[in-house]
Parts: sequence; C-alpha cells; structure tokens
Amino acid sequence: MKITRVRCLGCGADLEIEDSIRVFNCTYCHARQEITRDAAADHTRLLETIARNTGQAADSLSVLELQNDLDRMDRQWKHEENGHKIFTGKNRPKALPTSFDNYAFGWIMGGLGVIALPFSFFIGGGAPIWAVVLIAAAACMHVYAEKRASAYKKALSAYQGRRYKLMQRIEEIRKR
Repeated sequence: MKITRVRCLGCGADLEIEDSIRVFNCTYCHARQEITRDAAADHTRLLETIARNTGQAADSLSVLELQNDLDRMDRQWKHEENGHKIFTGKNRPKALPTSFDNYAFGWIMGGLGVIALPFSFFIGGGAPIWAVVLIAAAACMHVYAEKRASAYKKALSAYQGRRYKLMQRIEEIRKR
C-alpha cells in the first residue's frame, strides 16, 4: 500500500494518506479535503470552501433571476396601469380613476339634473326629458367610473402583493 504525504489546507499539518483514498478529514482540524492526482503532483483542496462558494454563486444567481422577474413584473404593471387610465380632457394627460372623482362627478351632474328638473317644467316641451336624461347619465357614468376605480384598486393590490412576496424571497436569499 502506497502512502502520499500532503499538507492540510486547514491547519497546515503534515498528513500521510493512502493512495486509494480520494477524500479525507484532517486528523487535527477535521477539515474535509480532496486529493487531486495528476502526473506531476498530488494536490489537496478544501471541499467545504468549494461547496460554500458554489452555494454563494447559486444564491447570487437566484437573486439575479428574482430581480429580473421583479423588473419584468414592474414593466408589465406599468403597461397594465396605463390600461386603467381614463380620459380627462383634450389637453390633459390620462389619469387613474379614483372614487372621489366618481362621487364628485355623479353628485354634480345629478345635482344639476335635479335642479334643472323643476325649471324644465316651466319651459315646457321636451325640457323635462333632458333633465331626466342628465340625471340618468350622471348615475350611469358614476357606476361605470366606480367599477373602473374598483378594478384598478384590485389590480394594484394584487400587483403590490406579488411584488412584496418577490422582495421577501430576494431578502431571504441575501440573508443566507
């Protein structure tokens, strides 16, 4: 049986290892090592260091993949958010629907219709119909706008939940 002399990479101790052994633990510091044999010399290397470095590289890759997922999710949300925006006027940018705007519009237009209704009886003809149409249009527009605002809030909440979970996963990996 042939014996190979190696130096422990963990503590520097001189060790004698049988040629048939490829992986061993130092008898002094218990560092797990591997013997690599080639034509010129025998080498040892710490397996824990290799395993730790491999784990760190895998974690870094996982963080990068999750960050890419986060960026993709943010881009998709911006596109989806633009779909929720409503027209606010010819020379004004589109805006996100809010419940306050819906109530203000509904109450103002409905209030104008209610105020116009008694006066329309004095005018006569088809004027009362226009006041009723104004009230009905205000109610329909309010319901429509409220549904848009509700859909936007629901989509925003879902996006924020997904984003929060992804950020938590990134932080968990970084803490390892």
